[in-house]
Amino acid sequence: MAEKTYTAYTDAEGTNLSTDVVRVWKDLDSTFAKHPVTSDINRVFDVEAVKRSVKHLILTDFGERLFQPWLGSGIRALLFENLDSIVIRNLKDAIETLLENFEPRVLLTAVDITGLNDDNNTLRVIIHFRMVNFPTGQVFRLETFLNRIK
Repeated sequence: MAEKTYTAYTDAEGTNLSTDVVRVWKDLDSTFAKHPVTSDINRVFDVEAVKRSVKHLILTDFGERLFQPWLGSGIRALLFENLDSIVIRNLKDAIETLLENFEPRVLLTAVDITGLNDDNNTLRVIIHFRMVNFPTGQVFRLETFLNRIK
């Protein structure tokens, strides 16, 4: 059976609060936008909550989180290396290790890293994963960009 890959809308918006979910994951909206009715901070559920957690983990460097100096990926240091197959392999390994150690809701399927432009110093990272609480085994996709900040 072919794996079904969901686009950003179908997996982040369409499957939130799905009835197939064994356990519902919740998180605060990172934009801190107000809910129009309750005036509380918006919440995100299921796939969107896990995607945001994964993205925040990838962008976290060692020592950035108080009382958790071991949490991080060290990806920023690798971004300033000359981009070749060894650096891309090290980036993949860093992301895989980070998610295996610190994100128990994710079962990693694949990590794809491509350089968009040598002058722009931008990398496109695509992470394919399954969620532990989805019994159907759907494959979700998170795409993010890593840039050097000078």
